[in-house]
Amino acid sequence: MSFSMSALQQYPAPSQTTTAGPGEFDIIVMDPPWPNRSVRRSRQYQTTDGSAGPIEALKTSLGQHIGPSGIVACWITNKAAVRETALDLFAAWGLTLIEEWAWLKVTRNGDSMCSLDGTWRKPYEILLLGCRDAVVHKVSAQPDADISGTRRRVIAAVPDLHSRKPNLKELLERLFFGEGKSYRAVELFARNLTAGWWAWGDEVLKYNDTETWSRPCDE
Repeated sequence: MSFSMSALQQYPAPSQTTTAGPGEFDIIVMDPPWPNRSVRRSRQYQTTDGSAGPIEALKTSLGQHIGPSGIVACWITNKAAVRETALDLFAAWGLTLIEEWAWLKVTRNGDSMCSLDGTWRKPYEILLLGCRDAVVHKVSAQPDADISGTRRRVIAAVPDLHSRKPNLKELLERLFFGEGKSYRAVELFARNLTAGWWAWGDEVLKYNDTETWSRPCDE
């Protein structure tokens, strides 16, 4: 388990190898700081507009860190402009959109956190998955893919802390690599460490701090 507590622009270039070596990864999971007015007002975490900063750095530099058959899993907000920006990034990196997951946020009893057709708030977030070699991951063989070849899945999980996403390690391993197959993975804009993965971000140890999870005792 390794990590880099730094801005994306400070990450080292990958070695020049034909397979995933230092700096190249088979799985890249990221939750970029997309613009969000409500989050900016509450100052829960740093965001940026889509024209500069870490988003622009992703477009210009991340492609060299994606392995030959690499998969990128990118969380987006429900804004159409954010989705368009994410798909533009995929195109810049030479990725094909292969899957789209919806994380349905539920209570401990399994009920939706709010109405599915709510005007201002949705009980789900979207994860886009793209890869460079669709043949390797047998995308065309998926029986439930839509006309564009994109397979859609729904995962249900109880949210804990604000903006924190479910850990996808087990699902991604099982779906794309199978038991016992080695791979290299990194989470970008990470706020906690995942066993066996690289983590990279300005707040990479935030949720590994026990104080984040502790509650004051009642007096």
